[in-house]
Order: sequence, then structure tokens, then C-alpha cells
Amino acid sequence: MTEPFYKSSLLPLRIAVPHGHLLLGSLRLLADVGIPVDTLDSNPRCYKLVPIDNHIELALVRAIEVPWFVGQGLFQLGVCGLDCILEISPRNLVQLLDLGFGQTKLILAAPDHFGVRSFDELLDYFKGTLTIATEYPNITIRYVEGQTAYQRLTSCKPNIVSPWFQKNTQSPVTVVWSMGCSEGKVPVIADCVVDTVDTGRTLKANGLTIVDTVLPRSSAWLIADKTALRKNVHRVHFMEIVDRIQEVLKGQKAMENENLVEFSVLEGGYK
Repeated sequence: MTEPFYKSSLLPLRIAVPHGHLLLGSLRLLADVGIPVDTLDSNPRCYKLVPIDNHIELALVRAIEVPWFVGQGLFQLGVCGLDCILEISPRNLVQLLDLGFGQTKLILAAPDHFGVRSFDELLDYFKGTLTIATEYPNITIRYVEGQTAYQRLTSCKPNIVSPWFQKNTQSPVTVVWSMGCSEGKVPVIADCVVDTVDTGRTLKANGLTIVDTVLPRSSAWLIADKTALRKNVHRVHFMEIVDRIQEVLKGQKAMENENLVEFSVLEGGYK
């Protein structure tokens, strides 16, 4: 393990670690750069701040909340997916480094039997009115507004429906804020969904097919509070972390390339 680099007289540096599919990759990365993660690793249901040698504090946070909390200055650093960053879009946040793991994409999906292969066809299928369920209402609204077929119908923002509020703009498209399991909301609650996809098994299990790609690639990012980054004492700290992470990522890339070369040699031997 790399020697700890965060020993200093600064107040504890708080890092938000995402719960969910990015958790293991995040913990592995932190351990590789010399930050002990044993407490979180052994107790993934502990959501309190965990002090590390009184110089760093870690906490498990819902992935969608990481950019919000970091942008509010509650944490100085965090790891989260690009999808969450684009959904929350906090102004006081800096994207420091693409960490590469946890890759997925955000797609628009509809029932197989519709036989549609684009947003235009989907809108035409429902004769200009459409309801979309998603955990990413802001990204979905921006996506819909950017579609030529939608722009021909109206200049209004799509309607939005959530448990807390409803905003009716007289738009032909309504975005329903989903709390999860969005695929199951078709066809009773929505006509289609915008959601992340990895293997596609969940879509297939619910009779859905990809209609369009909303976000081609989302992976884990290291993010920082912009205000904290501007402070000289924090900037040195952050850059040290970024340098260590870059070293780890370069090492991983070199190993992948080495394995690829070995595989190519073996493959060539079987020809």
C-alpha cells in the first residue's frame, strides 16, 4: 500500500463515496492511493462520517446526492457518475478526473412491440403526446428539448410530475420523476423510459428495447468543491490526491495493455 500522504494540520478532508454500483471501484481506488477504507469496506451499511487517522473523513452517500453535497461544500471531494453530475449540475463543482470505471450509458427505451427506432417515431406513434418515466428528469428534459420533432410541436419545456410538485407547461410531453425501477412503470404510468443500461438484461426482462442514446458514456469521476479548491491549503491537498490517482490509473492502463499484448500473442499462436 502507498504511504499515506494526507498527514497535515488541516481540518479533516471529507470525501463522499457513492453507494451502489460505483462503491467497490471507489473503495479500491482510495485504498490504492493510500487511504484506508477498511471500516467502510467491512461495514457497507454504516452511513456516518468515518474518521481516518483524524486527517480524512469518508462517508457513504447515495450516488445522486454526491454532486449535490460536494457542490454545497459539505464534502470537499467525491466520486460519482457523470450521469449524476449532469443531472444535478451544481455550479460550485469541479470535475477533476475521469476515473474510467463504472461505465454505463443513458438511453431512451420503449416496448418492443411499438417497432420504433427513434424519438421522432416514438412521438409519432403516440400522435404527439408522450409520457417518459426517469430518475433523470433534468437530463431528459434537455434531451427532449433538443429533438427537432419536439421543436416543431412546441417551444415549451416538457411537463414534469413528481411526488412533491407538478409543473404543467401545456407541453405534449410529460416527464414523470421515477424513484427507481423505471422499466416497470411502462405501460401503466409511462409510455417509455430514460434510464441507464449496462448489460441490457433488465430492459429485455421488461420487454423494452433501446430507441435512442441520451448519454453515450457515463463513468465515475473525481469531483471537488470549487470554493475549497480555490483555497491554497486545499489546492495542494487536492492536487496530491489527483496525482496519486493518475499514477494508479496509468499503472492500470499499462497492465491492461500488457495483458492485451499477451493475449494477442497467444491468439496468434492458435491460428
